Amino acid sequence: MSREIRITPSILNADFSRLNEEINRIAGVSDLLHLDVMDDVFVPNFTFDFEAASKIIKDSSLPVDAHLMVANVDQIAVQYAEIGCASVTIHAEATENIPATLRIFVQQVLVLAWESNPIQASRITVIALIL
Repeated sequence: MSREIRITPSILNADFSRLNEEINRIAGVSDLLHLDVMDDVFVPNFTFDFEAASKIIKDSSLPVDAHLMVANVDQIAVQYAEIGCASVTIHAEATENIPATLRIFVQQVLVLAWESNPIQASRITVIALIL
């Protein structure tokens, strides 16, 4: 397992009226862009819907790590990977069938991580070789 440190700043505090400029400002010192996606169902905040997140992912000069704090994550996580996220983080307790969701990522050789609780900071990266 690699112990490489990666810089992945979140854009939650960015000026959204100048988002591309904000992303370009951090691009030279960042490895990935961290996109916190909240739906006001799984967590009590709302950030981006899929359409807005898709635009950010497609327009970003950096690869995107999407952190999905959303209900119905089983279907949504695959959509984020398919639109080009470098990695997708989900919460296991938001899934209906975590083994099935993990299998989809393994079959498509996508990068997935999961968190056990939106409040906890511990993240377990799931590597395709595990399954």
